[in-house]
Amino acid sequence: MKQLIPLFVFLLPCLALAQYPTNGNQKITLGEQTSADGLVYRGVLADTGIITPSSDTSAYIILDTVNNIFFNYNRATNVWSASGGGMSVSGTSGQVAYFDGTTSVTGDAGLIYSAANKTFGINTVTTSGANLIIKNSQEPARSTFLTSQTFGADTTNWTRGTGWTFNGTLAVATAATGNLTYTTLPDTIISGRVYEITYTQSGYLSGTATIALGNTTLAIPQYNVTGNCIFRSPTLATDGFRITTSLYTGNLDNISIVEITGTAPVIFSGQDDGSVTLYNSLRMPNSTTLAFGGGGARTTGANNNFFGTNAGQNNTTGLRNNFFGLQSGQNNTTGINNNFFGTSAGENNTTGSQNNFFGTTAGQNNITGSSNNFFGNSAGINNTTGVQNNFFGFQAGRNNKTGANNNFFGTNLGCQGNHANPLFSII
Repeated sequence: MKQLIPLFVFLLPCLALAQYPTNGNQKITLGEQTSADGLVYRGVLADTGIITPSSDTSAYIILDTVNNIFFNYNRATNVWSASGGGMSVSGTSGQVAYFDGTTSVTGDAGLIYSAANKTFGINTVTTSGANLIIKNSQEPARSTFLTSQTFGADTTNWTRGTGWTFNGTLAVATAATGNLTYTTLPDTIISGRVYEITYTQSGYLSGTATIALGNTTLAIPQYNVTGNCIFRSPTLATDGFRITTSLYTGNLDNISIVEITGTAPVIFSGQDDGSVTLYNSLRMPNSTTLAFGGGGARTTGANNNFFGTNAGQNNTTGLRNNFFGLQSGQNNTTGINNNFFGTSAGENNTTGSQNNFFGTTAGQNNITGSSNNFFGNSAGINNTTGVQNNFFGFQAGRNNKTGANNNFFGTNLGCQGNHANPLFSII
């Protein structure tokens, strides 16, 4: 036995070298030494479809050296499954990383974090100047849907019902009861989009005319006016675009349609768990307009502030307006320099400008009237086209509709009817 000890000491280094060869291409395994099979196999994902372990000296673990993932083999189910390892990571300095798969993390060029400034940017390439920067990614797009119809040369696509004629420059209605219909629109009315219709009415005498686009309608005011109206989300294109009438006498000209696609994105909003409904949404339709509460989604007008549910909802190109309160300035389209404060204040104003309405329903039904000052709940509530009026007090000037240059100071003053001539009253 003593004679074997020197022999063992002599062979021990040889055994160590046999277990740990210097050849880099060979595999170091926990089982039988071989260049292929073993308990651990260095390979790729595709090898899981090739190798089927059959004994305790076969590879039961495969290391995917491309994706750095371990796969282990279950003899009971004969299935390979991922059992751990690393993951692939991509991106550039400053980008916020997120999982784009179970084993992959990537950066997003629209999510930027500055460790130096402790600032965060969404959909922007810089974070300088503010702790949180959110860039507007989409502005409403406006495109011509129907070019302006002047009824000089633009008459071939119109069908005239009872009472309608063309005189070479205008579409003329005399006690009309039939429709004036545009027979073939250049494109399809699409549900979910918005259409702005502009028109000029002159020579109005009597009756009613109503603009209809698909299944959405809006009456034209019963006075001479150049105006526009917003049709939101017609759900049916049946009967196309037309003017319906009831004993209407008047002239129409310069009719055009602009299609507004898309809405300004919601910057942030509230939302109940599990609900898809947003509330108290904040939008920035352009770099100078702020809308809080659901309005202002489709405006390209600059320097506006809309605060309140549906405040400034239909504003398209109106500038420098301030609407504060539920439905305040809701139907304003192109009116400029208006200040409406209070629930439904200036709600139906469309093109009226330089108005100041303060109080619940103050100037609610004003449409095109300009340079008016109505202060008090329901002050000037029924004014439609009257201009340069000053009504101060609860329901002051309540029944004035088209009168101009009136001054009413006191509760219920000017409630006796329309005042077409300048009037000054104080109580």
